[in-house]
Amino acid sequence: MDLERLNNGREAKTTFIIVDAQNVSNIDTAEHKGYDAGKKVSGIKRHIGVDTQGLPHFIEITTANETDRKGAYSGSK
Repeated sequence: MDLERLNNGREAKTTFIIVDAQNVSNIDTAEHKGYDAGKKVSGIKRHIGVDTQGLPHFIEITTANETDRKGAYSGSK
């Protein structure tokens, strides 16, 4: 990833990560799932962190009841 950033004229190490989460409902095969009461969705949630060029830095899968903040913190370790 460092080489890709250098080829695009950026520093090798990123200083800014953008995090978003998405609920996935009706996951029959998921061993663990939860309920997101705010969005009324039962299932899992995926948290993805990318840099400003869209290069992925982490992906974290949690139950849907986990907060976006907690999922982002878990994935960034």
